[in-house]
Amino acid sequence: MLCIFYLEKNAFVPLHHHEEHQIGYVLKGKLRFLIKEGDFLAEEGDSYIFNSNEEHGAEVLEDTEVIEVFSPSREDYK
Repeated sequence: MLCIFYLEKNAFVPLHHHEEHQIGYVLKGKLRFLIKEGDFLAEEGDSYIFNSNEEHGAEVLEDTEVIEVFSPSREDYK
């Protein structure tokens, strides 16, 4: 499943996890991802991967657009 998300500056995605693997690419903007091993920044041109059931969240530092792929498809996004 391929998704495009538009995230507004100062938005917050709380810590969560899901069965699906998640691969993302930042088209524009900047995010701070929150994970168990420590925070990391992702900005335009960066990609990221979250494995199945890996807990993660995000702070949106700038208006941001990302493309994300979920495998298998997320039932809650249909």
